Amino acid sequence: MRIGFISPHYMPYLGGIETLVQAIAERLAAWGHQVEVLTLDTTATLPDKQEANRVLIRRFRERVPGDVYHVGLSMLSYLLAHREDYDIVNAHNYHAMPLLWASVAYSDRLVASTHYHGQGHSVQANLIHPIYRPFGRWALRRAQEVICASEFEQELVCAHLKVAKERTEIVPDGIDLVALRSAQPLDLPAPALLYVGRLEKYKRVNLAIASLSHLPKDFRLYIIGKGHEEENLIQQTRQMELDDRVVFMKDVPNDMLYRWYRSAQVLVMMSEAESFPMTSIEAIAAGCRVVCSARSPFTELALRIPQAIFPLQDSSPLTLADQIVEIACLPRRVEVDLSHYDWDNIARETLRIFETVLSSRSK
Repeated sequence: MRIGFISPHYMPYLGGIETLVQAIAERLAAWGHQVEVLTLDTTATLPDKQEANRVLIRRFRERVPGDVYHVGLSMLSYLLAHREDYDIVNAHNYHAMPLLWASVAYSDRLVASTHYHGQGHSVQANLIHPIYRPFGRWALRRAQEVICASEFEQELVCAHLKVAKERTEIVPDGIDLVALRSAQPLDLPAPALLYVGRLEKYKRVNLAIASLSHLPKDFRLYIIGKGHEEENLIQQTRQMELDDRVVFMKDVPNDMLYRWYRSAQVLVMMSEAESFPMTSIEAIAAGCRVVCSARSPFTELALRIPQAIFPLQDSSPLTLADQIVEIACLPRRVEVDLSHYDWDNIARETLRIFETVLSSRSK
């Protein structure tokens, strides 16, 4: 099968969508399929064409500044000129224009993976959202199948974007289960708290920092990520005189990230908007428990594994601190069967959807 993945970003960019596309693309290529990833490059430093792990990467220069609704007009030109190059096309991220371009060129063989949160994550994104929505709905109507990562995302996609539920499939994001469980813990002074993800307002990392003032002084918070809120969070840490209890890190490679998961007692995830809690799944797979906001899809996950994830209705720093203490006092590390989230299973399920669409097209 000739498969084209379309993603606003791809390696060496780091992020949830980038990780998902790379994990599935490389597995399908290893299984004998011809796989290309078409992506945008905002740096002008990466090669236009590159092969990595049997996957051909085509990069198109993105000249529009900002990090929401990337345009990629040069990609549109390429897609229109290469309509017959792919048997199936999987376009990712409702919040970027390449999915719209894919719907123009490949509607009869398009699978859309929305990664839809229901809102933007900045003032700029929220201003663009209502303007873009008619185009986004049109693009999803043209797709043969729409993949959502959770029941929560599926409900949003059906309600906001008017996609019929029978045209959607739920395929969660995956994890590298073997690597997570085999990672060696770091030699950290306990108790260690961890945050992993982008540093943006909607992630509410400020609550994790503020909770330290209500925790014993031996608690430390390790923050892995970068984003627009980084300076504000550093300033908050200084103002609260917590410099010796908060550590900021960025660009942590996966093998080291997995060691952090294996070392922390509690992952703190108070985000207001997620389509799928990938970092929470990774943490739990490594034996780390999670305290989170009482919002879907966290609550959806908590129903399945209540021994590992603890949603909070009250998101005040004091309540968060109390919950952290309770979790940190629980015996041993958590053990949960998460084999259905392994990347091999996720890749096989994605391939099944591709084959179904391709079969329907040939009839």
